[in-house]
Amino acid sequence: GVVRIVTVSDEVRGTTRAYRLVTTAEGARLVVNGPVAASLASGARYVMRGTANGKALEVRTATRAAIASPKSVAASVPAQYDGILRLGHADYTDRPSEFFYAVFMANGHHKQMRDLQLIDALQNGMEVSVSGTVADGAFTADHVFIHQCPQVTVIGAPVLKSPATHTVFAVPVKFPMKCAAPFPYPP
Repeated sequence: GVVRIVTVSDEVRGTTRAYRLVTTAEGARLVVNGPVAASLASGARYVMRGTANGKALEVRTATRAAIASPKSVAASVPAQYDGILRLGHADYTDRPSEFFYAVFMANGHHKQMRDLQLIDALQNGMEVSVSGTVADGAFTADHVFIHQCPQVTVIGAPVLKSPATHTVFAVPVKFPMKCAAPFPYPP
């Protein structure tokens, strides 16, 4: 598959981490982990061997493969979006449904981000700046700056109802077992 690097700079925690994402020939998208992952170059095609666990690929070996030159290269334009990161879900009739992140901006617009749902450092509701490129109308993120973590609303202790006592009146009733119908009842 083809490797892409997305860097996440967390200004709140003071950390920066590079995530390597791979798109396979079949179109599957995975996060690449393991000691070999750090040596993978962005934009390069690799033949990887390892263990897939959900959306993560633990790579044991990776061999660089030649990339066939595309017939036409779409022009890419640098872009940056600032706003609140929101998790979304899309259902499709012709392929499996998928989760995605989108940045909702102050002007009311939003931009969908491909593959960011694979990155565990991101959370719904974060204030972020995302930079990358737009090609053929699709935005590809290269760098995510986390400015603020999501706001957590503290809910007060639950209010319990006052205790109540209920009375139940039970009367055992015995019906005759060896009588013919209709049962005779004394007047």
